[in-house]
Amino acid sequence: MSKHFVLCLATLMVYLLPVRLQAASQIEILSPGHHWQVQLTNGARLSNLLMLPSLPRSTDWSLAVISTPAQDAVIEQLRQRVSTQLEQLEYLWLTGSENRGGYAVHQLRVELLRYAFAGRLFTNLDPDWVRTKPGADPVLQGKYRLRLRPAASGFRVAGLIDGAIDVEPNANMADVATLLKQRKCLPMGDCRWGYLIQPDGQVEKIGLQAWNSHYREAAPGALLWVGFDESRLPDGFRSLNQDIILLLRNRISN
Repeated sequence: MSKHFVLCLATLMVYLLPVRLQAASQIEILSPGHHWQVQLTNGARLSNLLMLPSLPRSTDWSLAVISTPAQDAVIEQLRQRVSTQLEQLEYLWLTGSENRGGYAVHQLRVELLRYAFAGRLFTNLDPDWVRTKPGADPVLQGKYRLRLRPAASGFRVAGLIDGAIDVEPNANMADVATLLKQRKCLPMGDCRWGYLIQPDGQVEKIGLQAWNSHYREAAPGALLWVGFDESRLPDGFRSLNQDIILLLRNRISN
């Protein structure tokens, strides 16, 4: 074997080694009270992760969230931007003629502090679905975070209303409309409509009054959000509703 061949082979191995190391996937797993890491071999698929025996059996896969550190950073930037805008709007209204609106924004900010967020990859994580549906079992490459949750008992109604409501399972929007009659709509809020954010991140704008409501079911762990009356938002804040909804699509269910 010539020295030239040996040198070329050694050079090739130097180039290939980083690629092979990068191809392996590293997953940070977080569940209530537990936090650990696993590394899967090259070519491992999503199903290999979801079938690990170390995952809690109590996991509700409809509430599980998988993300990447890069996407987490993007959503954290969005969270900071929304927080800054809300602080500015609160100050603007408190120091102007809409001080009641400022107090409403403060309450909304307090509600948002209840939630954690992740730059989620919107994919069904039910192991049976992943293993049987075409295209649902991609190869994992790089770093991920898998957040697991036990089953939720109901869903939450929050936003610009006088006190959030935790709704029992099997309630529909007609039930919610009845419950909302017991709450005041905060200044600058629009309680005619709400944004139903299901655990999988799907969003639907739905009616919350007798004249515009239709039968809808919220899955356990969902959030029904009452936003701003956009006609009352000052210039520079007109996208605030949509920014908040985008942020809430990336919420980790409590």
